[in-house]
Amino acid sequence: MSKSVDINSLEKEHKLVFQKCEYFCKDVSNQIQHLLEKENIQLAVPIQYRVKTFMSISNKITQGRYSIKKSVLELQDLSGIRIITLFTIDALKVVELIKQQFEIIKEYNTADKLEDTQFGYSSFHIVGKLRENWLDVPSFSQYKDLKFEIQIRTLSQHSWAEVSNIFQYKSEDNVPKQLKRSISRISALLETVDLEFERLLKDRTAYKEDIQHQDTTDLILNVDLLEEVLNKKLPIEHKIVNEDYSVLLDNLTVLGYESVNKLSDLIDSYLEETIIENKRIIDGFMSLFQKDKDTNSFETYALRGHEEDRIKNGVFFTQCGLIRQMLNLDLKTNWNDLYKEKKTSMKTIKY
Repeated sequence: MSKSVDINSLEKEHKLVFQKCEYFCKDVSNQIQHLLEKENIQLAVPIQYRVKTFMSISNKITQGRYSIKKSVLELQDLSGIRIITLFTIDALKVVELIKQQFEIIKEYNTADKLEDTQFGYSSFHIVGKLRENWLDVPSFSQYKDLKFEIQIRTLSQHSWAEVSNIFQYKSEDNVPKQLKRSISRISALLETVDLEFERLLKDRTAYKEDIQHQDTTDLILNVDLLEEVLNKKLPIEHKIVNEDYSVLLDNLTVLGYESVNKLSDLIDSYLEETIIENKRIIDGFMSLFQKDKDTNSFETYALRGHEEDRIKNGVFFTQCGLIRQMLNLDLKTNWNDLYKEKKTSMKTIKY
């Protein structure tokens, strides 16, 4: 650090910009989350963000790891965001998405920096800032001088990163001889986990492609077959991210609709009636909405934000909701009551 830079002045500046950096992290994270949802990219955990504390900055200055000339805003990782995916392919998609949407200052993969004698993990790091067109938005204009560092890694890579940080095993020389074999096994296992996840993802994709071209009429339902049937036979606008296919499959199986054939018959019999019911519910909401023009909001009806958009587009039931409504019609009773009764009976017989 330059001798002319006063540590107390840096601390005062840090206090002044800290809250703005927090808002910056939150706003950028929200925008990234929106982009991920649009591309149907699911994360292992929610996006994490933080603003580096001045204690951390001060310690790294003392250690000679930071060289600040005038301002804490020079630090590329003052505002940090972490994105953790389940699959390597999704991590790569996120990297490309970030590069498309933001102005990139620097990018690297930590694995590329490792020597043969170093233990480490793969983690994509991107240093960037908002593009000029983003800064035209009034709420973003205050972030003109700010930049961020985004870390993108898989859940397995994150596990290894956290463990190695705690133990401080950065290179082979740091590790007690008795532990080297364990460290090597863990590193290899975590890498294998990512490779096997990728294999599973490819195999599942191939299976889902195969069933699109097969006669599945007489097959017993599984989660992937269930999704395929619903995608083919139900209006696609009713589908949401993370439909609870696994729970619905259990409902159908217990209630006796365990095959593709039986589910298809159910949909063919009651789809038209269920769509009419969907419209009736939407009309009811819209009627209430018209009476509340002053607020111009559905908050009165305790609806979440994404449901508000769906209702305005004429969609109430999800795919699974449509099927459960059909079950009510076919069973001529509340499907959930009958499901619970049969489930209890099955447990009694089992024991």
